Amino acid sequence: MSRRSMRTDPRTVAANARVPKRPPAEPGAASMGTGKRRRILTHGRSIRNFHSSLNGLAGALKNVPVCALLALVLFAPWSTIVAQSESSAGDSNALAVLLQRGELGPTVDAQASPRLAAWLSARLARSVRVDASHDALTHWQRVRAGTRHEVVLEEAHFLDYRVRRHDYEVIARARQDTRFAIVVAPGTLVSGLADLQARRMAVPSPPGLAALRVHQLFPDPALAPVLVVPTRVDEALAWVSNGRVAAAVVAAGDESLPLGLRPVVVTDALPGPGVAVAPSLDVPTRRALLRALVAMAADEDGPQLLRLLGHDGFQPASNSVYEGAHALLRGTWGYR
Repeated sequence: MSRRSMRTDPRTVAANARVPKRPPAEPGAASMGTGKRRRILTHGRSIRNFHSSLNGLAGALKNVPVCALLALVLFAPWSTIVAQSESSAGDSNALAVLLQRGELGPTVDAQASPRLAAWLSARLARSVRVDASHDALTHWQRVRAGTRHEVVLEEAHFLDYRVRRHDYEVIARARQDTRFAIVVAPGTLVSGLADLQARRMAVPSPPGLAALRVHQLFPDPALAPVLVVPTRVDEALAWVSNGRVAAAVVAAGDESLPLGLRPVVVTDALPGPGVAVAPSLDVPTRRALLRALVAMAADEDGPQLLRLLGHDGFQPASNSVYEGAHALLRGTWGYR
């Protein structure tokens, strides 16, 4: 049978009609391998599953109040920080101590927390856990939240706020007072605070005591310096030397300052950092803690620990020593 007769034969025509015709191939489809088509199909299913998950989440959130969502977004990270800081890695009955790390002068390094915990544990005959706040803002959130630390070592304004809001009691304070100096590079044409208005200044993070004292010196926000927050005091001094900032705030009397830096102003003295205890801490532990702190400077391991903490010793104190210091926090976010 010829090809012409096959095309016209009724049986051939019927058989061809039963075979579905393949749609025309798109440009480039002939060169697409089986593996590539499989990957495209897999990605398509993943996208559909992701869209389905989003639709399910949106449906679940329809019944959640807006205020609850805002609270979740704003405070969930902080709740995690508080939970981590209050969780003990060892004994659940350990004495919980909170240490505010210094940001000026001899800074409290990473060795201070474990060394202080070991030293207190030996003197108090009980396990001790020391948590450290590495910047003023984190510490301020802990002060506001009233974390469950039975002993705290912190700056004057935080201590007075804790006494007023959370009924802590001051038992000791650092011997030296706290003063700050604003220093400039040699040869800088700065004769007073007016020459530093609206200029860049290296200042530890607010609401630390140094930043709040600068705010006192420049009460007009339009004329206040632009605060640049360093990570270490030596970084701040380097910025002054290379001209990145016009001035830096340092601890007054710091002997580690490079030669040639000139102080423009030195602030009035405030009581140095203090130690306060929670109302829940028993009286025998309070007394033992106070005896250990006062004797630290004469202790065998005490002087080295004091250097790590940035202090030269402790002496007995009371709430009245820090009375009124909380007022420095007025205007700070979260103050009430």
